[in-house]
Amino acid sequence: MIFALACAKKVPPPGKGEFNPPKVIIISPLPEDTIKDTLMLNILATDSSGLSKIEIKRGNNIIAIIPLKGISVSLDTILNIAKRGDGIFPDTLTINVFDRWDNISTLRIEVFTFREKPRGGKKDDKGSGNEGGEDSGGEAPPKGP
Repeated sequence: MIFALACAKKVPPPGKGEFNPPKVIIISPLPEDTIKDTLMLNILATDSSGLSKIEIKRGNNIIAIIPLKGISVSLDTILNIAKRGDGIFPDTLTINVFDRWDNISTLRIEVFTFREKPRGGKKDDKGSGNEGGEDSGGEAPPKGP
């Protein structure tokens, strides 16, 4: 009796899967665009095995999943963006484009959106000296040891 063992990636028919991610061009939004309440998304994507979907994230939250069909797609759509505060601050949009074999192209775009002020501040942020929220009666808070 002869046993043959092999390690291979299991792929659904027909034939062998391909391993190249889709090619993607983002026309809009552009880096450093300010997005108020709608995102105008314009993307060109191609893949020889066929495209399956686009996933758009804001930070870690998925804001849209758009199914695709074909080897070349021009997507022009408008998405609603929730306003999360009154200040305009930097934000990251992540656009993932999948082909039918789940190969992925990931693009990140730094834009500006309405959000709450980020916590922690920057190195040059001096603060008020009373970040703990206690009322010090106009006096400086005590220094630590």
